[in-house]
Amino acid sequence: MIDALGDGRLALLRPLPAWPRFGKGTARRVEEVLAMAAEPVVSAAWTTCPTCGKPTAA
Repeated sequence: MIDALGDGRLALLRPLPAWPRFGKGTARRVEEVLAMAAEPVVSAAWTTCPTCGKPTAA
């Protein structure tokens, strides 16, 4: 779904007159957001119970 949103955003922006000037940076930023979205979420608010190994709220 996130890839589809990124593709849709680029498809909307490519026809704009400013694309030749700003498009390369815009495309790079969209790719960076897609890469961040693909990374696993790690939360510092959760720890692992030393007894059972289950995640618990810190």
